[in-house]
Amino acid sequence: MTELREYQPTAEMAAPMSAWLVTIKVPKDPHHDPRNKQTGMCPVTMKTCTDVTGEHHTIMVVGSTVQAVTNQVHGLGYEHITRIEEV
Repeated sequence: MTELREYQPTAEMAAPMSAWLVTIKVPKDPHHDPRNKQTGMCPVTMKTCTDVTGEHHTIMVVGSTVQAVTNQVHGLGYEHITRIEEV
């Protein structure tokens, strides 16, 4: 018979979850003109964006710590994070 053990959450699992705004840098678009921003589908979120050719895009991530959020974003394939802000 299997012995039942008490569930022990890790510190990260026990921490309250928060929403975080994470700004990432994507490869430069040769058509980018900061004086003539284009609205359209964001190359990161596939939702409406007011600067689709820009190098910096912000996404919302849910996590318990800055490190957990960083790991999630890196797991999506984005290595260059320029800012993380808890909402």
